[in-house]
Amino acid sequence: MNAHPRHPHPTEAAALPDEVARMQVLLERARLQTPLLDGKIERWSAGYLDGSDADAGLIATLVRETAQAHQAAGPAYWAARSWSMLVWQPCILAVLAVHDLKCGLSVDRMQQRIDGTLVAGYRFCDNALSESAPDDALSTTAQSLTDLTDTLFWRLSGIIKIKRVYAERLLADRLLGVLLAHPAFAGDDRGLSLLAAKQRWLAAMHLDGASDIALATDIDGRCSPQLVRKACCLHYRTEPGQLCASCPKLTEKRRADDD
Repeated sequence: MNAHPRHPHPTEAAALPDEVARMQVLLERARLQTPLLDGKIERWSAGYLDGSDADAGLIATLVRETAQAHQAAGPAYWAARSWSMLVWQPCILAVLAVHDLKCGLSVDRMQQRIDGTLVAGYRFCDNALSESAPDDALSTTAQSLTDLTDTLFWRLSGIIKIKRVYAERLLADRLLGVLLAHPAFAGDDRGLSLLAAKQRWLAAMHLDGASDIALATDIDGRCSPQLVRKACCLHYRTEPGQLCASCPKLTEKRRADDD
């Protein structure tokens, strides 16, 4: 990740009917993931995250609202939660574009809506999909996602302390979590296509080693992929003692118990 601001503001141009239809397919598939992923194709407007200098004030509000809602959790949690909010929508859209529509997606051309402690809802002002070979679609989308998250990190780290390595690990966790949940890999008995996709995404975003997917075999001999996280999201600070099922702290605890 390179910490620098971006200045996207794409020139609005009339999209062709088939381009609009294809974008609408992407937006609808995103809504099927969760109603919070409510996207639109419409003119950009103020008040949305868009890569401009105004983002600093919007992200500061997000951090402040998060701190007020989780006062006892502390600054480290406020930073982690805010970061996760900023990147979750682009990660899902990127994976859907590449693995559902077989297209590249310029996620750095989206606006995101902040609502209290949530970042939910987004818009594109025109067609942001591009047809290309599968490997090219992934690499171009990964570069766009990297550009966007670079800028978001640059803005957030100017407001609240968050280490780059930690942010990269949370980003990789989010990305691989989306891959794990994607139906395209549900019938992958040996997990080979999932592992290949994992490796391509991490390499394209320069996140090698930041997170992983491990394959285990259940009692029926079926492959059971699991997220192997390198970073704790600190959610347990809002619910003391409640660690996530994939939390690396659980792995550390199991090791200690085995010793």
